[in-house]
Amino acid sequence: MSLKSTRGVLRPADRAALVTDSMPTIQFTNLEDLIRAIDAAPGDALRVTNVSPTVYKALDEGYETNKIHLSMYTEDSQCLIITIPTLEHEAVYGILSIGLVSAVTLMGLANNWKYRGTTTIYSRRSSGGGGGGQQPDASASPRADGRIYRFPTIIFEGGYSQTLPEMRVKARRYFEMSEHEVKIVILSKLIPTERRIIIERWEERQRGERRPGPATRWGSEIVPGCQQVITINENGANPPVYQVDSDDLVLSFRLLFQRDPRQGEGDVVFSVAWLREYAVQVWEDWDQDDEAI
Repeated sequence: MSLKSTRGVLRPADRAALVTDSMPTIQFTNLEDLIRAIDAAPGDALRVTNVSPTVYKALDEGYETNKIHLSMYTEDSQCLIITIPTLEHEAVYGILSIGLVSAVTLMGLANNWKYRGTTTIYSRRSSGGGGGGQQPDASASPRADGRIYRFPTIIFEGGYSQTLPEMRVKARRYFEMSEHEVKIVILSKLIPTERRIIIERWEERQRGERRPGPATRWGSEIVPGCQQVITINENGANPPVYQVDSDDLVLSFRLLFQRDPRQGEGDVVFSVAWLREYAVQVWEDWDQDDEAI
């Protein structure tokens, strides 16, 4: 397709987030009608209902032919979200992904870093249902010491048609579906009507919980959550100036590479100045695409 200008059952709150009216919704009938709907969609996402597991499997197996980006599918809802790779969509997550590659290269670790692209992560079928899969916008993992990484350690998701609650559903499920091998999920949400970009860094943390019993016993539960929110607003000046409402975006080296940093290595830091330039580039693509229409 050309470039256009809980592990298991979904939680009730997550299911509700996936049935909002934030993007066009169609009912699946056949592949030809689906492709026409994708080509006619006004944004970067399309919701498709009535997608049986058999249909999803056929679409998934036909990816190399049809190039349909199957962003998220769950069997219990039979709902499929498709990503449409518009110029603006690719910019809002892609610049961040490329920035990470550049930082890794500057540390001399280019040969120890593997780009995994949009490789699908599948949900294991459980007795309660909920099988399916998610295809990220971009992903990557280390490659060193002979270890084979089944899943990426970082995933990037971006967009402007999906709401943040919809994107957060996907973020939470990456941790569960990868059996906690995904360590960081970066969400980047473009809000054109407000000239605003929101970036969220998701990681898992341990949350203590008290276990029942005659003695006081405490265990721990690993739960995903948003650890940092960055809001970038345009101030309306001409030329525009971008205000970053946060500190630097920091990606933990230990989470990315699953080891301690050595000399010359360290956390990947996207400075406030870098984030301002990121916003300039994203909105340039948005405005240029509008002018071309």
